[in-house]
Amino acid sequence: MLLDFEQDLNPEQLRAVETTTGPCLVLAGAGSGKTRVITYKLAYLIAKRGIAPSHIMAVTFTNKAAGEMRSRVDALVGTDLARKGLWIGTFHSLCGRILREQIEKLELGYTNRFIIIDEDDRIRLVRQILKELNMDPKTYEPQKIVYRMSDAKSNLVGPEELSDFGYSYIEKATAAVYKLYQKRLQQGNLLDFDDLIALVIQLFKAQPDIEEHYSSKFEHILVDEYQDVNKMQYELIKRLSKVHGNVTVVGDDDQSIYAFRGANSKLILGFEKDYPGATVIKLEQNYRSTQSILDAANSLVARNRTRFSKRLWTDNGTGAPVHLFEALTPEDEASLVSSAIEALIRGGADVRDIAVIYRMNSQSRVLEEALISAAIPYQIVGGLKFYERQEVRDVLAYLRLGFNPGDNLAFERAVNHPSRGFGDKSLAEVKDLAAARGLSWFLALPEWTATLKPGKTKDKLDAFVDLIARIGAVSDSAIDAVNLVFTSSGLLEQYKDESDGADFELQSKRENLEELMRTVDEFNGMSEDRSLGAYLSQVALMQDQDSMKPGTGRGVLLITAHSAKGLEFSYVFVVGAEEGVFPHRRALDSSADIEEERRLFYVACTRARKELFITYCTQRSSYYGSGFQEPSRFIKEMELTRERSADVVSSHERAELIDGDTVMHNIFGTGKVLEVFYEGNDQYVVVDFKKVGIKKLAAQYAQLKKVQPL
Repeated sequence: MLLDFEQDLNPEQLRAVETTTGPCLVLAGAGSGKTRVITYKLAYLIAKRGIAPSHIMAVTFTNKAAGEMRSRVDALVGTDLARKGLWIGTFHSLCGRILREQIEKLELGYTNRFIIIDEDDRIRLVRQILKELNMDPKTYEPQKIVYRMSDAKSNLVGPEELSDFGYSYIEKATAAVYKLYQKRLQQGNLLDFDDLIALVIQLFKAQPDIEEHYSSKFEHILVDEYQDVNKMQYELIKRLSKVHGNVTVVGDDDQSIYAFRGANSKLILGFEKDYPGATVIKLEQNYRSTQSILDAANSLVARNRTRFSKRLWTDNGTGAPVHLFEALTPEDEASLVSSAIEALIRGGADVRDIAVIYRMNSQSRVLEEALISAAIPYQIVGGLKFYERQEVRDVLAYLRLGFNPGDNLAFERAVNHPSRGFGDKSLAEVKDLAAARGLSWFLALPEWTATLKPGKTKDKLDAFVDLIARIGAVSDSAIDAVNLVFTSSGLLEQYKDESDGADFELQSKRENLEELMRTVDEFNGMSEDRSLGAYLSQVALMQDQDSMKPGTGRGVLLITAHSAKGLEFSYVFVVGAEEGVFPHRRALDSSADIEEERRLFYVACTRARKELFITYCTQRSSYYGSGFQEPSRFIKEMELTRERSADVVSSHERAELIDGDTVMHNIFGTGKVLEVFYEGNDQYVVVDFKKVGIKKLAAQYAQLKKVQPL
C-alpha cells in the first residue's frame, strides 16, 4: 500500500503524526479520528523515520482496540514489517510481558510461570481469608474488600501503608485481609490484574538498571485514551519515557467518565506541567455528526470549568435539529421512543443503527416492554435483560416457590440468597430425603432442619420455611407477596451500602429492585386479576416473547452511557434527562461529580451521526414513592427549548379529540372517549378502556391515537 500522509490526513492530524520529537498531547474531540492518528503515527515512525518496531510501545485500554490497531498498522506498512517486535497492547498485557521476563528479580518468591487470577478468583480468595481470620463474610463483604484493595493498588498503596488509613470497619478489615491476600498470592505464584502494573513499578524502583533497560528500549511511546489513566498507569508511562522523552498521548478530557474505576481526569489536564515543552494539538474536525448535534454538545460541555477549550465542527452539514420529547411517566417516555423508532424504520432506517442510551440499567425495563409491544427487535449491551438480572431473579424465585412449593429450581436459588449456611452438602442431603419421601425439595426441608442442632443456621432455615408459607398464604395479592419478600427475605438489606463512598454495583442492584417493585405497583393498578399467579404469568410471558426475538444481534441497542463510549449510531435516543437521573442523584451535591455527569451526557449525545433525540419525564416513581421531576439542567445548557426552535418534536403535538372518538393508548389499549374538558389551560380526556376501565388522562401526555371503531 502506498502511504500518502498528506492526502489521508487533515492538517492537524498530519501535524500530530509528524511531531516525533519530545512529548505531544493530542486532544482528540469526539469523532475526530484519534485511532487514525495513532495508527498513522505508528506507520510514520516505522516507514518514514525508520524506527524499529521493537523500539515502539503503543498502549490501549482494551484488547479489542489493540487488535484493531495492529491490523490497521499491518495494512498500512505490511504485516512482516509491523510485526517485527512491535509492543502493542493494554497496560496489563504489556506489563505481563515485562514480568514474564523479569519477575524473579523482585525476589518475592514469584517465578515466570505465574498465573493471573480473575475477579471471581479474587472474591473466592478473600472469602477464604475472611474465614481464616474468623471474620464473617456477611459482615465484611468480600466484593467490597476486593474493590478497596484494587483502589489501593491503583494508587500505589501497599498493605502496610493501607493499615495507616483504616478508620471504618470495612477499611480496617481490608487492611487485615490485604496483608494475608498478598501473602497467599505470593505463596501460590498468583497475580491479580492490579499486580501486573504495580509489580512492574515496584521492580523499576527496586532495580533501576531494569527501568533503564526498558526506558532506553522504547524510543517512542504512544498512549490511547489518556483521559482514563489512573495514578499507577501514569507512573508507569512516566518511568518508561524518561530516557527518550518521546511520548505521545491521545485523549479527550471531555470524555473522561470513569472516575469510579480510578481514572483521574486531572492527569491529562496536567500533561503540559508534567512534560515541560510538550506540543499540544487539538483535533476539532468531527467526521461523525451533523453540526446541529455538535452545536448542542459544544454548548453543554463548555459549562465545565476544568477542561481544555475546544469546539467541534464538521463538513457534514447542519442536519436535523436535536429533538426534545417530554413525557409524563417512564411508560409514556418508552412509548414515545418506540413510536419514534417505528417512524424511523418506516422511513428506511436499519434497526441496527438505532441506540437508546440511559444512565442506569434499571431504566431498561419499561423500554424493553414498549419495544416488545411494538414488535421492534432489540438487544442489550452493558447489562443483562431486566428480568434476567441476579437480584431480580432472586426475588422472583421467592415468589415462584411461594406460589408453587414444588418448584425445585426456585428453591435451589432462593434457599441460600441471602446466605443461610445451606451449602452443597446440605442440599444433597435434602435432595436424598425428598427422593425417599416423594416430596419436593422445599417440602422436605422442614423434616431435614428438625435434625439440626439449635443455632443460627436452623433459625434462618426455619424462618425461610415460614416466609415461603406466608407468601403462599397471600398469593391472591401479588403486591402483598412482593412486600413480604422485600421486608422479610433479607434480599434488599444485602445491597445496602453503609459506607461514605459510592458503591456503584450495589447502587445499581438496589435500583433494579426498586424498579421491580414499581412493576408490581403498576400491575396492581392496571390488572383485574391482581394475584401472584397472574403476575408471575405476565413476567413469564414477557420473557417468552423476549426469547422469540432473533438472537443474531439484529435490533435496536439498549445501552448505558458508560458502555456506549467508543460507539456510534445514525440515530440516538438519550432517555431520562431529569435531575436525579441524568445527572444521577448521587452527583447533585458535588461540582466535580456534576462535571463528570456532564461529560457522560456529552459522550451519550456525541454517539449520534444523523439525529439525536432527548427525552425526559415530568413524573417518575421509585421504591420510595413518586414525585415531580425537574428536567435535567443539561437540556437548558444545550439550549434545547421549544421557544428556540419550532422544529423541536414535542409530545404536546396530538390529535384533537371529541366525545365518542375511539382511541388507542400504547399501554391501556383501545377505548372510547367519554368526555374532553379543561382545567385551567390543561386539557383532560376521560376514556373507557376495554381492558382497564375508565381512566382520566392529561391529553398533552397521553399520546392517544384516533382509530376507526370496530
